[in-house]
Amino acid sequence: MPLVTPLSSAANIRSLREDVKEIVARAAFTHLGRLYNRGDLGDTEDRAALEHLRQHYDTYHHMESTHNRLVREEWVDRFAIVGAPSQVRDKVKEIIDTGVDELTIIPCGSSKRNVLAAFARNVMEKL
Repeated sequence: MPLVTPLSSAANIRSLREDVKEIVARAAFTHLGRLYNRGDLGDTEDRAALEHLRQHYDTYHHMESTHNRLVREEWVDRFAIVGAPSQVRDKVKEIIDTGVDELTIIPCGSSKRNVLAAFARNVMEKL
């Protein structure tokens, strides 16, 4: 399972998706990069986007929003969980039901403390 970055409450899903892209850029760089290096990244759009990401990813600004423009929208859905609390909870339950017993939570946005508190309250307490 790739890196999972759960976010909980916020009204604007587009804003949430943008907030998480700085983490998704690094996850795609790593995980898709491994597939690419083995010759196992079959999707031509992913290959082209990964090549572009590799050319323009600045390791001096690791996991910063400067990389958001390099992230395909499809990668957000692949490497993160973004949505209203009920959507995040449903996705976490779905992942747990497949046998995954560990998720990496990387809070994004202006208040990481609030994101973690909302995740605990709206997702974990209700699973």
